[in-house]
Amino acid sequence: MNKGTSSILIVVYLVLLAVGSLVPCRFSSDVVAGGDKVIHFLFYVPLGILLRPPKTSSSLSLALTLRLGVGTLYGFFMELLQTAVPGRTASLYDGIANFLGVAVGISVGVLHGWIRGRMEN
Repeated sequence: MNKGTSSILIVVYLVLLAVGSLVPCRFSSDVVAGGDKVIHFLFYVPLGILLRPPKTSSSLSLALTLRLGVGTLYGFFMELLQTAVPGRTASLYDGIANFLGVAVGISVGVLHGWIRGRMEN
């Protein structure tokens, strides 16, 4: 995927996450204890996959740290914004679930790129 397409997908997904995070809803995830944390985690995994660093990154650890930081800050920012939305509440644990989703997504993206590179050689 080229850089332009990747950037557009990231922006579109960020907008979708914002809408899902900030629109008041009556959704109940109480079927399973902590179910909303699972939902947060699952919604942030694709963001992590989209944020994976390119194979050409000169400093992989810096690229990973920056992308993890951006995804994490976005997740916590969405939680903070929820305090201004009637019917929504912010939660530190939701922010942690967002962070974990981004971290797992980035890891999956990096692993996929590594496996794909090994198969091409």
